[in-house]
Parts: sequence; structure tokens; C-alpha cells
Amino acid sequence: MWNFCDDNGIHPASYVRLRAEIFPGDDCAIDNIKHWMGELISAGLVREYAIENKTFWIVTGWKRHQRIDRPTYKYPLPLSEMRVITDSSSNNQRILVDNSQTAPQEIIDSSNTDRNGKEGNGKEKDIREVETSQVCVPHSLANTNAVFIYWQHVMKQPHAKLDKKRSKKIEEALNLGYTTDDLKLAIDGCSKTPFNTGLNDRGQRYDSIDLIFRDADHIDQFISNSTNPPCPSTNNNSANNPMAGAL
Repeated sequence: MWNFCDDNGIHPASYVRLRAEIFPGDDCAIDNIKHWMGELISAGLVREYAIENKTFWIVTGWKRHQRIDRPTYKYPLPLSEMRVITDSSSNNQRILVDNSQTAPQEIIDSSNTDRNGKEGNGKEKDIREVETSQVCVPHSLANTNAVFIYWQHVMKQPHAKLDKKRSKKIEEALNLGYTTDDLKLAIDGCSKTPFNTGLNDRGQRYDSIDLIFRDADHIDQFISNSTNPPCPSTNNNSANNPMAGAL
């Protein structure tokens, strides 16, 4: 991935594009790319953020490992809604909020003294790590993907697709205040609930994302079931079970 980032370590968040770049001649599944990117993001090696409805990935340790003499930038930084100003009075950078929707701006002070007190050319542009940036989306695609991939694995649904309906349901659960770990526990709980795994009068599984994350009651119940799974019940009537997939 590093080979295809711009000089800020940024790459468009496109699984199809990334697959074409890294595996041009291989039959690599998109689901594998999603899984691998989810692991990188979970490990903090890559960050996902959105600007003007476009999503990007940035390598978080890029500046520590790359020194580019004449960098070129293709994509906006997470700080693209701010302006970085070199203040000659303190030789430090100040960040000002810019309410415009324009591309990233840097205003370099005309002073020829750099941060180390040495003579410079006044043109050095050095935006370091974006670990404190607040531009990242609160519930990014990475969180949604992580929950979906976990559900695929636990429920043995490798061919299931993350469509808009499933994405929306996961995002709604995250917006209720549940963490990705909470939602993974709910998935575990559903997988440990006999009724939902097919031990019912219809022999049908009720383990869809829509059911598990239907509302806070369902999520809380399944989280509880993850540590205290219910025993198989004689009351296996789907019509009377509140955990069944009511339409």
C-alpha cells in the first residue's frame, strides 16, 4: 500500500483500487482486502477519515519512516479544514479553524528562521502526525466493516455482502453509544442463543444483523447471552419468542 500512497501517506479508501494496484494479476477477493485493511486500522497503523463525502486512508507512521525531498500531494489531509500557520514570534505552528470548504492551506511566515534557530528558506512545510485530528468521521467505515466481518465469521456467512441496509443498522447501533466490542459481544450472544441458532419449531436461524441490532433491548439481551447463554427451552414457538425475527 505504501507504494501507492501520495507523499503524505494518503490513499483513497477504495478496496477495488487497492486490489488492482497490489494484486493486478491475482484473483484476490475484495473481502480479503476489506479484512486486511480492517486489521491495519484496528492496529492503529492506518487511519480512515472522510472529507467532503470522500473517504481516505492515511498511514499513521508515514512521517517517521519517510523523508521526501520534493514531496507532491494528491489528497487532502485530515487537517484540511484547518490552516497551519508558522508563527515567527514563537517559531511554532498555530492551527486556526477555517470555515471554508476549500482545500488544505498552509501560510508560511516570511521569517527566515526555522524552529531550530537556523537560517532557512522560509518554505519548509512540515505537517506531522494527525493523531489529534478531529476531522475523522465518528463512526468510520472501519468500525462498520470490523463489526460486519466479525458477524460473517461467527455466523459462518463468508459470502454475505455489506449492503446499505446492514451498514445502516450497524451505524445506528454505534450511534446509540455501543462500541464495536459491545456489538461483537451481541453477535457472540446471538450465536450462543439456542432459539436463534435454529432450535425452534421452524428450524430456522434468526441471526441476521437486522435482528441482533434491531434496538437497544435486543443488543442488551444478546450481550447478556454472551456470558450467560440460555439453555434450550421447551418454548420454541417462533411466534411467541421476542428474539425471533419479527418482520
